[in-house]
Amino acid sequence: MKLAKILNDYWALIFIGILSLIEIVPIKISPIEFFGKKLNRSTNEKIDKLDKKIEDYHQEDAKILISDFVQDIKNGEEKSETQWISMLNFVNEYLDKGWNSKVKQDALFIETEYRKKFLKGRD
Repeated sequence: MKLAKILNDYWALIFIGILSLIEIVPIKISPIEFFGKKLNRSTNEKIDKLDKKIEDYHQEDAKILISDFVQDIKNGEEKSETQWISMLNFVNEYLDKGWNSKVKQDALFIETEYRKKFLKGRD
């Protein structure tokens, strides 16, 4: 009689307990992650905008640095071979990032002048 009363009073809990032991389909619900994404959406958008601004700043700064180097060379300023190699590497990194091709002419000038100055006797 006691067993029948327990089954009658707590049948729902017993049923849920048995079902929790048998996993038919894994259900992955994460309310914390769901609400976290909703709450942090504006913060993530601000971070993305800030990242874009930083990248734009570095792109503009690199373009100015490359143009200044070319202008120095055209004005007759002497640079060491190490400076030339560093600038060639820097220009290649700039172009590899695909930022833009505005410095392609400067890159060609730097490479041509480097070859004339340092590689003419090594070929």
